[in-house]
Amino acid sequence: MRFLTIIIAFTCASCNSYIQIIDTKSTNCKTESDTHFFENDSVKIIYNFWGLHGNMAFSVFNKTDKPIYVNWKNSSFIVNGEKYDYWSDVENTKTDAVTTGYAIYSRYGVSSGSSKTSAESVTTKPEKVTFTPPKSSSKKVSFYLMPQEYFTLSKNKKETEVPYSVKPKKKATVYVDSYSKDNTPILFRNYIAISGSEDATSFVFIDNEFYVASVREMSLNHFRGKAIGYENGETVFEKKDKKSNSFYLYVPNGQLASQNP
Repeated sequence: MRFLTIIIAFTCASCNSYIQIIDTKSTNCKTESDTHFFENDSVKIIYNFWGLHGNMAFSVFNKTDKPIYVNWKNSSFIVNGEKYDYWSDVENTKTDAVTTGYAIYSRYGVSSGSSKTSAESVTTKPEKVTFTPPKSSSKKVSFYLMPQEYFTLSKNKKETEVPYSVKPKKKATVYVDSYSKDNTPILFRNYIAISGSEDATSFVFIDNEFYVASVREMSLNHFRGKAIGYENGETVFEKKDKKSNSFYLYVPNGQLASQNP
């Protein structure tokens, strides 16, 4: 999924100049340093939504002195009341094709040669139960929070001016739509089952609830901020709004909030 996200981001960044930052709140998790987390006597669950279209990414830390087991068959990701299963009894097969051979070169190019293509398939089955030893954590990344492209901002959006991240003496325009739990466009939950044994039939269920609290639309340049380095052939930007409890979307040109009714 990470590789797909990078491709999408690169493609969109080359043809769009505006983005939306989606900020979330939780009804039953704590939030510190812009990170949502849930904690009881046994576990601490830490969330990180940051990414294009958002990720339901989280880690489960086992606080106890005994192993715990997360049962994905009895766990779900729920968006606006619709359930999506973390586990299904379906095998996944991945095939990699490899071409080998030789070529004889002359002053005019390749004069002769041969090649052979072989394919190797690997079949895996999704993990039904995750074993987590004492004082350790396991991670899960499974779903996009918002697969669709972008939000259409409402007539009630607010227009604000903030210091331009690239040149602070200048101003940047930001459009903001704010929501409560009652009128949010997206209400999502992470419902996970935890037990003390791999073959357990009874579980402790943790149900963490979140919602989209605001959508902020701004220019791509303001979002990226100043260039701070160069890595793997690409420029690295500040991205001051990068937060674990937020994610972002690219907005096609011609669909800006300022042009919406």
